Amino acid sequence: MQLCLLCNQPFTDEVDLKTIFLPVSYVAKIICVNCYKKFKKITHPACINCNSYKNKLNQEQLCNDCLAWKVRYNGDLVFNRSIYQYNDAFHDLMVAYKRYGHYVLFNVLTELIKNQLPLADRYIPIPSSPEHLQQRGYDTIISIYEPLCNLSPVLIKKAGGEAQGEKNKNERLATDNLFSLKANVKLSGQIVLLDDIYTTGRTIYHAWEIIKKAFPDCNVSSFTIAR
Repeated sequence: MQLCLLCNQPFTDEVDLKTIFLPVSYVAKIICVNCYKKFKKITHPACINCNSYKNKLNQEQLCNDCLAWKVRYNGDLVFNRSIYQYNDAFHDLMVAYKRYGHYVLFNVLTELIKNQLPLADRYIPIPSSPEHLQQRGYDTIISIYEPLCNLSPVLIKKAGGEAQGEKNKNERLATDNLFSLKANVKLSGQIVLLDDIYTTGRTIYHAWEIIKKAFPDCNVSSFTIAR
């Protein structure tokens, strides 16, 4: 019997025979079944490029957001994979984790995407701003992904930018690029950018711009937990 990290109710972690007899170490669940069911996975039809499940799709199965990015970047698109819908349950989790500083909740987000990351040569987390690092005392993205893969935190975010979550769509799209690369960085091969939520794609495309400008031969895609 243990307490769910989200609802604080006691629950028993169910272990099946497959788990018992497989030659891997068992990791106990940290949220109950009822809370887990509140997180809804993205289902089809969804955009084949960014996993948008709300926007209307064209004949190529691309959403309006991706069509706009395709025009802006002369036909180039950043492929993004998201796992969950950004519903009320996910919103509440992110508010508690990021706004109210409940650091322990990174464990919930890590568990939600365990064994879901695509293969890559480098996993690059989207960095927090200096203001948020000072305010929270932890990097929200690194904390989530560090237990899952070897990270390459090569991006820097300049101070002074307003949080994306506090902007509307038009304000997000008009945001200046605040990212830069650390000195003496060398990148090649398949790169996956890691973030928590894909909303308009503005953050991902800004990071992609910086990396592709310095290393045009890299293949850069992204992974986010929710869309």
